[in-house]
Amino acid sequence: MARGMCVRGLCLGLGLAIFTIPGLSILAGPVEDIKQADGLLAVGQYQKAEEVYLGLLSVVSDPDQRVMIYKGLGRAYAQAGREELVRKVYKGLLEGFGDRAGLKGALVGIADECRSANRHALAIELYRLILDRWPKDPDVIWWDSGLIASQLCANDQKAADRSLEEFDGKYKADVNYRKAICNIADNLRWRNIQTDRARQLYSIAADGPEYPDMLWAKMGLAITSIRSRDYVTGGKVVGSIIGRYGQDSRIGSAICQIADEYRAAGRHREAIELYQRVLEDYPGDSYAMWSQMGIAISNIDLGKKDAAESAIEKLRRHYADHPSFYKAVRDIGDNYRYRDIHDKACDMYQIALSGLSGAEAFWPKAGIAIASVHLKDYQTAEALTEQIQTEFANHAQLPEAVCLIGGAYRSIGDYDKALDLYQLILKVWPRSEQALWAKAGIVRIAVALGDEAAAEEAMDNMTTDFKDHPALPAAVWATAEEYYNLAFQCEKEGLDTKAKEYFAKVISTGEAILKQWPESAPGQEVFHISAVCYGRLHEYAKAIEYYQKVVDEWPDYEYAWQAQFMVARTYEYLKRLGAISKTDAESLIATAYQRVLWYYQDSPAARASGNWFKYHQYADEVQVGGNRPNRDRRSREGK
Repeated sequence: MARGMCVRGLCLGLGLAIFTIPGLSILAGPVEDIKQADGLLAVGQYQKAEEVYLGLLSVVSDPDQRVMIYKGLGRAYAQAGREELVRKVYKGLLEGFGDRAGLKGALVGIADECRSANRHALAIELYRLILDRWPKDPDVIWWDSGLIASQLCANDQKAADRSLEEFDGKYKADVNYRKAICNIADNLRWRNIQTDRARQLYSIAADGPEYPDMLWAKMGLAITSIRSRDYVTGGKVVGSIIGRYGQDSRIGSAICQIADEYRAAGRHREAIELYQRVLEDYPGDSYAMWSQMGIAISNIDLGKKDAAESAIEKLRRHYADHPSFYKAVRDIGDNYRYRDIHDKACDMYQIALSGLSGAEAFWPKAGIAIASVHLKDYQTAEALTEQIQTEFANHAQLPEAVCLIGGAYRSIGDYDKALDLYQLILKVWPRSEQALWAKAGIVRIAVALGDEAAAEEAMDNMTTDFKDHPALPAAVWATAEEYYNLAFQCEKEGLDTKAKEYFAKVISTGEAILKQWPESAPGQEVFHISAVCYGRLHEYAKAIEYYQKVVDEWPDYEYAWQAQFMVARTYEYLKRLGAISKTDAESLIATAYQRVLWYYQDSPAARASGNWFKYHQYADEVQVGGNRPNRDRRSREGK
């Protein structure tokens, strides 16, 4: 080994334990065992991968193989967020293996993993080190692009701008320049951040003479145009992709991914059209199966029950042998569950379980447990809750699943079972993000039970223990949603004074969140729910202001269509009250309903908006188009 460092000395110098892993067969060959650990890492089994890597360090002496092991260990620590151990690994590599040919690849692999895991400060640190050590290497353009990607993802815009300017100066004539620019844009698109910046970069990468990966640059440009609601440009780019790359073996993948983006934006007509093109023009493509799944999910979102079931039947009939078939069925189950169609969700999860095993069976089983709570099949729910805790004790997402099941119990009013699961999370995973949501659930239960003192105590406990957690504003807002539910319950019971008190409580909580956490507050939800509360308090001007804020600032919010519809409805209230003139009201109402039809044509409010124009004999003036922006529905707290 370089510099005379012994095997045990390097390992202990990094502060890493040496032990063997039961069942690890070094007789099979270290390279095969390293591949085994790499495989565990690839499927997110970071703890098990770490155990195998550490076990190998106790028996492998070949320096080049040890470099491979440390590379894997550094990657595992990066994904697990253990940054100090990543630093120990890479510094140990520099000290102990400085003359090994594999050192460069090991450091680059760890840097790339840090970027992938959103450990951008560490990635930047490593990329700079690599660039300083090997400034003339043929791969330097890729390390520079990785550095810029991490700077952008870390929102260090000034540093990224300087780096991009230097990048252009060094590589503008390089044959890989536009591909590298595309890679930078990909990092933003994958994280769904800085869409305008990603779109600018894709425009550069998609311009000029053809190069091997130009298809992906054009696909990225189409997707970011859709996210920016520039559907004209998006449509043109899609047309050029189909026209230019119709015979390319990758075209099915590109079209399906663009269709996925249309679906996420709520433009289901365009999505289904593109999915159908894949099925008809490229039936043998591996993405044909995903396209069939997309058609099913779009129809579920549109509330077209028969069309959704027909699409699912075609999926089962034609693609049951596809290697990802059962994962696709699981995804359909998730979508049914998000839409509160729990019986169908269970059916899909059961099919998925017939073909998934090991770690892949975790979420279908957890999904059945969550759905079974809502279906009041408590025997199944309890059995599966126990099973996943035993069978998947080391699964990284077990705390999330337990929290979702607890949230399901809370949502149906079974507070004892919910509290048991929340307390389990606090005991076993006290510093996890799910512990924060468990505490929020405890606050919500106290509110629902009318125990204000307990609610305040639990809230203080939560905000103290997680004062620096980025999800704290959303957790605090989730507790306000319980007051919102109580307000409507009081209205139904004729307790108008109490209802108004709770509506006002929601508004004041929202204002406090926006003031304390202006950058990280869930603004779209706060403004939307507060607008509803203002409406219930008959403060209509304020309600319109807040609804309009939602539409203007968050057009892709899941319920932006509802906010736009309520702008029209609230102007109708003001018209009936005589608060605004009939002429002004008609114009404002027509504009608001027109925007529903233009931007949210597939929304539940579209028919009612169209009917308003028919009733007022404006049918010739109405235009239908645009989109229904949407975002993936979060399954937080079992909702």
